[in-house]
Amino acid sequence: MKFFERLPEDVRALVPAGDRLLAWCDSEPEGRIAATNCRLIAQAAAVDVSWVEVLAAAWDDPILEVTLWRSSAPAIVALRLQDAGVLPQVVRERIMQSLLVQQHVRLVGNLGVRLLARRDPTTDETFWQRVFDVGVDPQDPEIRTAVAAAQMNLSEVYGVGRRPGH
Repeated sequence: MKFFERLPEDVRALVPAGDRLLAWCDSEPEGRIAATNCRLIAQAAAVDVSWVEVLAAAWDDPILEVTLWRSSAPAIVALRLQDAGVLPQVVRERIMQSLLVQQHVRLVGNLGVRLLARRDPTTDETFWQRVFDVGVDPQDPEIRTAVAAAQMNLSEVYGVGRRPGH
């Protein structure tokens, strides 16, 4: 974000009503990336997601690699930032702010599932996300039972999202 400059109209247009712009920068190819209190928006990559849909971000100047939550498998989007400023730090802070619990549970050998309890900053709702390691079948009844038990245990230990699957 550039200080003491007038906010460009196209950046202002990216920010939905009710959201507060926290940081922005240019990206390659043409486009802008904006972080608001509620979402991450990357024009060129057609990304407009709430913070609870962002699992992780890795910054290696000039690339910000963002891992997005998808029910089938996480999706990775690489964003090339120009003069990133504080945008990478804001992205990390927003991801961490929504994360209440993160635990990897082994199910088959070293393979398992990463259970994440998240809090949606726009609704204050708490819910669980499940990210399975490659090679683990989430449809297997034994796996489903083990994951439900692990999630119930974590819910009780940490006092969050007490209903299984939520």
